[in-house]
Amino acid sequence: MASPDEIFLYLPQRYKTQDEENYIKFLWESFELNYQNEKYQFAFIAYHLLFMTYVYFQLWKIYASHADNFRRSVLGFGKIRELFEDLEERNKRNEAAGNPPEQFYPFNFAEENESTIMTFFHLIGCDKSKIGTYKKLIKDRNEIAHANGKLVFVSSADIDQKINQILKLVEEIHQHSCGTATECLNNFLLNDSDIDTREYIDEDDQINEVLIRGHYLSQKNIEDLLEFDIEKFKDKPKFNDMKSLFDTFTKYGEVLLLDDNF
Repeated sequence: MASPDEIFLYLPQRYKTQDEENYIKFLWESFELNYQNEKYQFAFIAYHLLFMTYVYFQLWKIYASHADNFRRSVLGFGKIRELFEDLEERNKRNEAAGNPPEQFYPFNFAEENESTIMTFFHLIGCDKSKIGTYKKLIKDRNEIAHANGKLVFVSSADIDQKINQILKLVEEIHQHSCGTATECLNNFLLNDSDIDTREYIDEDDQINEVLIRGHYLSQKNIEDLLEFDIEKFKDKPKFNDMKSLFDTFTKYGEVLLLDDNF
């Protein structure tokens, strides 16, 4: 049986805003408190919201890695399409005024219907059957979030089984989305490694702030990226900067693995 806190292996190592971090902490503490007090129905609701935050961060990484395909896909999603159009208009005004552009954040996806939003996973190869399973989990949550007089989770065994199912779905989505994390690292090395132009001279700061925080990378993402083939860039003009940054990233990832194992 999986441990509930395994979901943190898939959630971001670092968050861009304090509000994001506080929200994750609040959900986890709500889950723990209700679980410990045998209020398993409420514990499931809190844990399901953690799952939905994972979904939003995964969707954001798909958006960041495949922006053109993602923007074409939002045509059938009214609220998300309107958000993108509004953001585009605001950034046109920001550019004209010399202001920095505004960003699209993972929790912006919460504007769209939860079941509908799962359809975006077709962009990373999830078929209709898998997407249907993700939607079913939302239906299960909705059924207990209403005052229908039913107690579905009456024992720890009930919720433990559901958490195990959720974590299997999280791992499944992760496996489908490995390419998005690879694309994030690929873009980082190509665009943000030049020591003369990058945001931070210190390699640890550049990796932690621009790569890991900037792309919401999880521990699982980082572990996967240790297998990245840096030699494919050996003919690039700034290969030495790329290689040095990647070597530092590799050391960081290896420390994470040691901490997880021991």
